[in-house]
Amino acid sequence: MTISRQTVAIVVSVVCGILTGCASLPEFQVAIDSDPEGVRVEVNNDYVGKTPTTYTVAGNSDRSFSGNWIQGPMIEFVATPPAGETNLFAQKKLFRPSAFFQQGDHIPEKIFFDMHVKTEQINLGEPSQSGP
Repeated sequence: MTISRQTVAIVVSVVCGILTGCASLPEFQVAIDSDPEGVRVEVNNDYVGKTPTTYTVAGNSDRSFSGNWIQGPMIEFVATPPAGETNLFAQKKLFRPSAFFQQGDHIPEKIFFDMHVKTEQINLGEPSQSGP
């Protein structure tokens, strides 16, 4: 069986294209802290640790979130105060990954959660509790 030079060239081109197209994304460190320290931190429901901590995320070369987040359309950092603590509130920070012709949000070097701030959330799709 003889393999033509053209077939070999095509196979080599395809293999090189696959190998260079699957290059790994650069990784970035995100320092995560809070006031007070020691709160639980999760990223897309995966436990990261207690503050202060760091989180390593793969991103694009321009330090934007990559579009290959399988967990969902947003990257969600959540800080939860210890159970039983009063006057401390859970906090969220949301980031968009890159998408089809859309730049992803910048990967910050540091995320800070002020657990003393009560955040208001709007729940879309739920009936309003206000009067007529």
